[in-house]
Amino acid sequence: MKQTWWRNTRKYLRLLLPFPSRKTLRRWFPKFEERNIAFIFARHGIDTILDVGAHTGQFVTKMRSSRFKGRIISFEPVSRFHAVLLKKSQKDAMWDVAPPMALGATPGELEIKVMDTHSSFRTMIDSLDFSCELVKIQTLDNIFSSLNISPSSRVALKLDVQGFEKEVLEGAVRTMGHVQALLIELSLKPVYEGETYFLEMLSYLRELGFYVVYFSPVVSRAKLGEMWQVDALLVRKDID
Repeated sequence: MKQTWWRNTRKYLRLLLPFPSRKTLRRWFPKFEERNIAFIFARHGIDTILDVGAHTGQFVTKMRSSRFKGRIISFEPVSRFHAVLLKKSQKDAMWDVAPPMALGATPGELEIKVMDTHSSFRTMIDSLDFSCELVKIQTLDNIFSSLNISPSSRVALKLDVQGFEKEVLEGAVRTMGHVQALLIELSLKPVYEGETYFLEMLSYLRELGFYVVYFSPVVSRAKLGEMWQVDALLVRKDID
């Protein structure tokens, strides 16, 4: 009887009171994984994030919801996604969007495969329908000085480039000396043709002076089955 009364009351309250959308609730109450990444950034004094593979700004939304107030510089090569970034960034004085470009090992041009949820220079093993767009590629080493980052800044590099991570890092040999933290998406089982195996990537990053301090699932909702990808947060060995 008591439960029936509450269900009926709740039903009428929902008609009278607007209920926040799921998107709004995520902004108000970010997931633990997102809050913890922002917490670790704050703990290590990170004040600037290079958001490589920004898509339409989902990562920026997560960091702002998790109270990261520093500067974010987003990189996105696909024209329609880049246009969305520019529009969103107008409301945030600490969010800069670089000109349309991808980052890689060498400057040039390359066709990128574009899907609604992401884009990649590599082909998915379980291929989906995609369109192609010719985009410019630059190296992070070549454009880093143009970003006007203070020498005293504490920089984090976030890579969400769908199997192209090694190429971005190979084009950032000098820049990595300015990076104190790295957030990178790793595949536990092959997702893209030719991508670097996650253990090889972690070994490579260890050679660059980084060690893992946190793993988080790329998809965090509870679901039975295998985990295909994780986000790895690494910091420099010399950071206490």
